[in-house]
Amino acid sequence: MASLAYRLTKSYLTWIAPATPRAIRMRNALCFLILLAWTPFGVASLFLFDSPGSESDPFAWIIVGFVWIYPLLFLLSLPLTLLALRKREIHRAAKRATLPLWFAKAMLMIGLGLYLKLK
Repeated sequence: MASLAYRLTKSYLTWIAPATPRAIRMRNALCFLILLAWTPFGVASLFLFDSPGSESDPFAWIIVGFVWIYPLLFLLSLPLTLLALRKREIHRAAKRATLPLWFAKAMLMIGLGLYLKLK
């Protein structure tokens, strides 16, 4: 899955060279900035459980799950990337650093597609 994520995001991040440790740290910083922008959406997704009986609604759980996968992927990829950098496995670190970016890109494309279909 990490190599698929790397191939999908490689062309979109051409301003960051994928084979240097500095570029990998820049990808991690970009993921962190996206995480800061994600915070209001993560908090707002918890309001799906406001109405009575919504805690048993599977649609609400699916939406909250999709929203909360991004920080989990970031928290998973960050130590794996740093571990690969310590071992001097630059290409493996580059692949692992793109996991949250791949998910963010997929969610953006799905959201844009739904918006255009509903419009």
